[in-house]
Amino acid sequence: MTRRAQRVCVEPGAIDRMTGLLPLLDEEAHVRVTLEDGRRISGVVLVKPGLQTFLDAAGNEGVNAVVKLDDVDGSGEARSYWLDTFVEVTRYAGTGTDDRIG
Repeated sequence: MTRRAQRVCVEPGAIDRMTGLLPLLDEEAHVRVTLEDGRRISGVVLVKPGLQTFLDAAGNEGVNAVVKLDDVDGSGEARSYWLDTFVEVTRYAGTGTDDRIG
């Protein structure tokens, strides 16, 4: 059974960009993320995401990934985001590295 996504990516450049972000999203990594709408969020990655095949509302097949972050902005809650909305990811203290990609 194929899952549904708000948006799916089929262009090689978009898929390559998402693939490039995945190494920074290890389980328990502390990250700061800039989203395409300009919001900046911080949290802890609950589960390392992986690209999956989805269908969008129009039935188009493509890929995306769900990124689950815990304690977003100190709220103490877990939230899910679509990887294709990430513009930049920075890992920070607590993960043993301070890397940036975007």
